[in-house]
Amino acid sequence: VRAGYPKKDMYDMLMMLGELDKEYPAAAKLLGDHADANRRAAQVADDPRVMKSTMAFEVGEALIDCRTFRSAMKAFDKALEMEPKLVEAAYNSALAALVDYYENLPMTWKEATMRPDFGPFMRMDSKASRLLVVEEKDRANYREALIRITRAQNLMKDSAKMQALTGLAQILEPDHNPQSISDGIATLQKA
Repeated sequence: VRAGYPKKDMYDMLMMLGELDKEYPAAAKLLGDHADANRRAAQVADDPRVMKSTMAFEVGEALIDCRTFRSAMKAFDKALEMEPKLVEAAYNSALAALVDYYENLPMTWKEATMRPDFGPFMRMDSKASRLLVVEEKDRANYREALIRITRAQNLMKDSAKMQALTGLAQILEPDHNPQSISDGIATLQKA
């Protein structure tokens, strides 16, 4: 600022670095001796909401680590609401929603469908799939995850990790729709 450069440009550049750190972890390693770019941006900004947004984001990360996914989603949503440039919060919210959906599915569904290579998953006979019971609350959780995934896709259009999350969501579709599973596999192969 003393040199005559706008503070906003520094803030924008640090936010961009923060996104690159998340998208390209190798770049973060190169800058490993620097503080987190989003935290540095929050310190540069004149807006206290930016610091609060960064703090909400960090709380969301801690909650995800504690497997408290619903609370994590709320923290990430709060972070995104306060600072729309923190698009990583939208991705993390979508990820937390999808994991929350999966974690709450009946164990019989998980045991019957998930195999390390997805091969048996694809070939499950229709009789076995009819035995799996998915309740309406599970479908509602899945729909909520899809809404959050769509929001994150709109903010992170060319993100490979967003594409991977989308593919995983298609594979985890609660009713074992073969087309959804095939689409998910194709999406993951592109990611």
